Amino acid sequence: MKKVILSLLVILCMVSTIGIAKSANYVASDVATIKIQQIDDQKVMLEGTIVSYSGDERFVFQDATGEIVMEIDNDEYRNPHDIIGAHIRSYCEVEVKVYGTSVEADRVEIL
Repeated sequence: MKKVILSLLVILCMVSTIGIAKSANYVASDVATIKIQQIDDQKVMLEGTIVSYSGDERFVFQDATGEIVMEIDNDEYRNPHDIIGAHIRSYCEVEVKVYGTSVEADRVEIL
C-alpha cells in the first residue's frame, strides 16, 4: 500500500512539474517588440486589452506599446463580444506572414 501511495505521489509531482515547465517557455513581451523582432513561432506572454472583434476568431489586442491581431479559439469564450474591453493575459505564438505579424493565443486568462 505504501508503494502505491508513493508511486501516485511521484506521478502527481511529475505531472505538476510538466505544467510549470510548459508555461515557463513563454517570454513576457509587448506588441512593439513582437513587431520589431518578428520571430516566427516565438512563444510570448502578453498582457493588455481586447479592443475589437474582427470576425473568424480574430481580435485586435492592445497594450501600452501598440495593437496587434490576436487569433483566439472560440473555445476560450462563449460570445466574442463578451471579451471586448476585457483585460487579459494571453500565452501566444507569434505568426509572421507575408501580409503581417499576428499572434495566436494558446491560452487566455481574463484578469
